[in-house]
Amino acid sequence: MHIKLSGADIVAIENTPESQDDIRNLAEGSTTRRPAYLPEMHGEPAKVWLAEQRSMVNLPDGHNLVALPSGAVVVLSPGALASICT
Repeated sequence: MHIKLSGADIVAIENTPESQDDIRNLAEGSTTRRPAYLPEMHGEPAKVWLAEQRSMVNLPDGHNLVALPSGAVVVLSPGALASICT
C-alpha cells in the first residue's frame, strides 16, 4: 500500500500470509545484511532486520513493515500507522 505522509509517498505492507514475498523484498531491499527477514516459525512471529536498531525485531501478524522517505524501515501496528496517516 502506498500512503501519502506530509506529501511524501511511503510504502506499508501488512504482515499477512499472502504478503510474505513483498515483506521479504522490502526487508532485503533495505539492507545488505542477511537474513533481513525470517518467516513465522514454530509459533514465533516473523522477524525483520531494522538497521536503525541494529537488530531483528518481531513483525506480528497484522502489523506493517513501512519504508519511510528517509530510507528507514520500521514496524508499525495498525493503530500507529493509522495515526500518522490521518
